[in-house]
Amino acid sequence: MACDLKSNQIRQTLETFSKRTLRLKIVQHSKRAMPGMGDFGGDRNFELDSEQLSMSNASASEMSQSNRSGRSSSGFSETSKKSRRVESSKRKMRRKRVVKEGSPFEEEYLLELLKEDAKCTEEDKTAVKSLMQVLLYFGMVKESLQIHGLVEKLIRAQLEAECLLSVEQEQFLEKQPEVRADLFQAELARHVKEAKYKKQLDEWENAKCFKH
Repeated sequence: MACDLKSNQIRQTLETFSKRTLRLKIVQHSKRAMPGMGDFGGDRNFELDSEQLSMSNASASEMSQSNRSGRSSSGFSETSKKSRRVESSKRKMRRKRVVKEGSPFEEEYLLELLKEDAKCTEEDKTAVKSLMQVLLYFGMVKESLQIHGLVEKLIRAQLEAECLLSVEQEQFLEKQPEVRADLFQAELARHVKEAKYKKQLDEWENAKCFKH
C-alpha cells in the first residue's frame, strides 16, 4: 500500500537521523576534549589550508551523495529514474573515497548528511496530504493521523538540523561575541528559526482538518 511505503520511508529517515545525531554528539564531544581545541580563535589566527579544506569539502560531499544514492528507501523524496542512473554512474567513481568513523572529516560529513536527511519539501507534504485524504475516505482515521504525525516529526528534525553547528563554529562564535551577537539576531538565532518552523507546523496541523 502506498501509505505503508511512505510511512516506512519516513520512519527509516527519522531513525537514520536519530542515529547520526547521536554519532555527531559523540564526535563533537571527543573533538572538544582534544588538546588545543579550547585555543581556537584565541591568540592564533583562524587559518585553513585551502587544499586541505577543498579535500575536506569534496570528501564529505561525495560520500554524502554516495550514501544517499545507496539508501533507496531511507530518503523521504523518491529519486527519479534519471537521477538514479546519474547517481549509479557517479557512485562507481566515488567508491575509493569513504568517510569512515574517526576520520578528521567525519563531523563535517555528518552535519551535511543530517541537513540532507531531514529535508521535507512542499511537494512531500502535498503527497502525504493526498494519502491522508484517501485514508479518511475509507475511514482509516488512525492511519491518516499516524502518517501526519511522522511528517510533523520530520519537520521538527529539519529544525534541529538547521540549528547544528560544528565545534569550530561554536568556538569561533564564543571568541567573537560581536560577530555572535550580529549573527544570532538574524539567521543563526534559534528563536528566528523556531518562528519560521512554527508557521510550518501550524500549517501542517491544519492539514488534519483539510481546510481550504
